Amino acid sequence: MFALLYAVAPTLAVFITGDPTVVVVSKILAGASANYLYYWHVKDKLQRIMSIPNMDATARAQLVREEGGVQPYVLWLGAALQVAMFVIGLWLAVVSPGPPEGDLLEGSEERPTPKFF
Repeated sequence: MFALLYAVAPTLAVFITGDPTVVVVSKILAGASANYLYYWHVKDKLQRIMSIPNMDATARAQLVREEGGVQPYVLWLGAALQVAMFVIGLWLAVVSPGPPEGDLLEGSEERPTPKFF
């Protein structure tokens, strides 16, 4: 859920505000909050593992190794979302200006200038 939020929020922020520099700020905030959430997640997992009674040090270390790490699907999900956001952004950049205004068949030799805003 958080990975989806962190992937989509910068793009939504640009569309809402119209300012592309918002992406930098939102990614910094996303990184800081993600690190904070991960810290509390790891702290909770380690407390649970350390509270297991009658476990030797090697078994405890093996359990920490098994519980830690990044899930492989998260990497693929992140890559797929970034590609999807790029394709959507590219599509919107192509479609949003629309056709140029004016008509070339009225006898004018000049090409009409596109209106961007």
